Amino acid sequence: MPHPDHSAAILAYLREYVDSNGYGPTLDEIAAACGLSGKRHAHYWLVRLRELGQVCQMQRYRGWRVV
Repeated sequence: MPHPDHSAAILAYLREYVDSNGYGPTLDEIAAACGLSGKRHAHYWLVRLRELGQVCQMQRYRGWRVV
């Protein structure tokens, strides 16, 4: 189960970013905004959230979306 603080922060950031910009943030942007150590850590949490059905990944750059 993903860490609740990271999960909530990532989901909130994705919603806000996509609503404001019309496309998803980079892994570096997610890591910086959510207090993660780097893009690999951000990717790890996004994959975990995808496995739980909370986000989906489109087949393109910056393709993460909240379900």
